[in-house]
Amino acid sequence: MHSLTTDNVVSPKEGTYFVIALLISIPLWAALTLLTLGFVWIALAVIGIVLWFTNGLLVAGLKSNAVAVHPHQLSRLNTAFCEVCNTLGVTHRPELYIIQSGGLLNAFATRHSGRHFVVVYSQMLESLGPDSLEMKFLLGHEIGHIRRNHLVRRLLLGPALFLPLIGAAYSRSCESTCDRYGVLGAGDVGASLRAMMTLAGGKEAAQEMDPHHFAEQNRKHRGFFVSLVTTQEAS
Repeated sequence: MHSLTTDNVVSPKEGTYFVIALLISIPLWAALTLLTLGFVWIALAVIGIVLWFTNGLLVAGLKSNAVAVHPHQLSRLNTAFCEVCNTLGVTHRPELYIIQSGGLLNAFATRHSGRHFVVVYSQMLESLGPDSLEMKFLLGHEIGHIRRNHLVRRLLLGPALFLPLIGAAYSRSCESTCDRYGVLGAGDVGASLRAMMTLAGGKEAAQEMDPHHFAEQNRKHRGFFVSLVTTQEAS
């Protein structure tokens, strides 16, 4: 992989698939408007209000039940997060929370009322460690979603993303971009791969997994049904 910087971190395929999906979505939005006499926009407005309210409840739950990360709470993780944000050129840091996961390995980013949030599941924190390079990859990945404004873009491209192939292709290209953000944030390709292996197989399995065969698995299994859920992305 060539050297990543904030100038070339975005996957080239993300821009290509975005344009294709946008060109598909524009006539589909127009057709839906004509066929429903504009009522589709009323329905979307109602759905938007419901989603805004639901996301508000999610954020309220984080603030009341999750653990807010700051210099005086989980300071090692906070330091790692600040370092990743600085590396990625993030001036307004999202709020970072740790939430009990019931054993699930994951993390996500969300937005509400103009504020961004990154949430790491507790099991992910235990598996990677608070200030490891693997954790920096994970944090960088989620910051990538925020920097690329993927949530809003997906709403704009809604009709096209329901179609086979193009929806999966665009989603995979977005994830590839965020993986590149993660690699840049961690500054270590090997640690990034270990983080992805942990996400795929869990902490114990990742310790015995072979990185070469893990990467080869993605390249080896191709076909129509695989293409519905993923696309091949060359590094």
